[in-house]
Amino acid sequence: MPSLIARRLRRAALGLIALLVPGGAAAAPAPQRLVVAVFPPAGGGAESQALLMQAYAAELLEATGRYNEVHVKQILRLVEHEHVKGQLGSTEITLQTARRLGAERAVYGSLVPRGDGYLLTVTARPLRFPAAPGPAPAAKEATLQLRGALSQVIRQGGALLAQKVAELDGVSLPKAREPSVVSTRSEQALADFAGCYAGVLPQPIRPGAPVLNTNPEFHQKLLARCESAVKADPDYEAAWTALALERAQSLTLASYQPSAPHDCARQQQAVLADLSHVHLDRGYFPLAYLTRYWLNSRCADPVAKDLTAPLEEAIRQHPGMLIAYGYLAEHFAYTGHYEKALAAWDVYAQQNPASAFVKGRRSHALANLPVPRHADAIAAAQEAVALDPDNTEAVLELASRYIDAGQLDQAISRLEPIADKQRGAIEAKKTVGLIPEVHVRLAYALEQKASKERKAASTLLTRAAAALDQAEKIGIEDWRTGMKLLVNRAIIQVELGHHDEAERLLRHRLDTDPQFKSYLIRWVGRDRELIGRIRIEGQPNLLPTKEPEGTSLTERPAAPAGDGRRPVKIEIFPAKLGTVPGPGPGAVPSSADRSWLPPPSPILIIHF
Repeated sequence: MPSLIARRLRRAALGLIALLVPGGAAAAPAPQRLVVAVFPPAGGGAESQALLMQAYAAELLEATGRYNEVHVKQILRLVEHEHVKGQLGSTEITLQTARRLGAERAVYGSLVPRGDGYLLTVTARPLRFPAAPGPAPAAKEATLQLRGALSQVIRQGGALLAQKVAELDGVSLPKAREPSVVSTRSEQALADFAGCYAGVLPQPIRPGAPVLNTNPEFHQKLLARCESAVKADPDYEAAWTALALERAQSLTLASYQPSAPHDCARQQQAVLADLSHVHLDRGYFPLAYLTRYWLNSRCADPVAKDLTAPLEEAIRQHPGMLIAYGYLAEHFAYTGHYEKALAAWDVYAQQNPASAFVKGRRSHALANLPVPRHADAIAAAQEAVALDPDNTEAVLELASRYIDAGQLDQAISRLEPIADKQRGAIEAKKTVGLIPEVHVRLAYALEQKASKERKAASTLLTRAAAALDQAEKIGIEDWRTGMKLLVNRAIIQVELGHHDEAERLLRHRLDTDPQFKSYLIRWVGRDRELIGRIRIEGQPNLLPTKEPEGTSLTERPAAPAGDGRRPVKIEIFPAKLGTVPGPGPGAVPSSADRSWLPPPSPILIIHF
């Protein structure tokens, strides 16, 4: 039986409540929503203006009730992950990105400073998928010279982006609505918000994610810019949403310092004070919902029923806010509730049926159910690959499902051709489209195979180490990939008998990255495969009640409280290949998710 949340989501998402009219006839169903991706117009020197145009256009399209919106955070994450950020001026790359997001409509263009204004070119294009019937509508194009104050530039540019999409489908844009992103008469407030928004937007919101930029000076300047926006116009609600998220990030960054525990109570008080200025019924405020959820994920009881309330509220109020569906599904997977994750991904798939990413994540949930459905998970991942055969992310998901099912040769056979192709690109000094996760995942598969084939273990582990070398040559920009790479490298060194080298690797990261200690502690506490190989002084509560076979693991008293300057001691123990106890069903996340981080201790739940 679907969960209550799944049923509520379906009602909100699909509008299936029949409204009866006299005579017993049902009202005509509403037109099906189309998935739209609005890309910020590319160009040099106008990035913050382009982002606000994108936000303005997204609000206008959302208000029509005809579109499901791929949020700009989803767009930016994909282009960053695929290393094509500098290529969005290319039509081919932009359309490829839109297809991989499952978009049925894409609008993009260029924004170039010219004279006393900007030249904006816009193209709105329908995207065809195999199942789409009928002829595709023709693309809509326009060019507009933008002049005047910043507010005029953003309004005119954003309206043109939205208008071209609406023309594809004969949809009328709302005229009586005041979009929140430009709801200020203060040009200074708008200028400060533009800079604030551009800095805050890329910051990760996913539970357990670190602050993306750990430079205190960067956050001091960004916080000052956000604060300046609301000082210039205290009624500018969009600016308050950005300020709330940046204040949360700044306070989280402060907790990374030695002897500075995460002060959830202070963080909540400060951030909720900012969000109290935002009236959600007046406009479209995705960041407000996401920031409230972000606080809950760090500062609320992990078993609380209302932890996801901001996301559920976002979906009820804005059924087309696809990013809320994604965070909801990932939240359930993150907390180990894979039945709920599967139900949420099912709803997301109904909203965004052409997304290979969504189908791939659905396969992840299937593989992690209390009784894993490996055959169904592999089939779902194969659907994603069939939808987009050139999508490396889809192939990564399929390879992970083979790893989950113990079909390591199948996984390696999928990953090695991509790894070889990327290795050739590295040698040719090409960077576009290189994904380090391919090599990290391949190393993991080889590592797992080594644990089963002891005679070939040394050779397989050496190949795994070489794969990690390739990942580092590409560059580790995604924090999850970087952390997985380091832990995998340490484990490989242990299994090769190089315990000192493994300890050196972890010690160096601990000394240079104040965030790594908490990540490593949580990984050890979650992943049974790591227990017995790595232990951290002062964390006896995270150790198993029984010593894993093949180790000499023992507990020690915790380090004295408050002694933040005391070095953290790491000990790495040898573990015989194949002897580390295997987890029970559902005990650990998928092989692709060593980055799992459990929520913190309970403080407060945020409601609307």
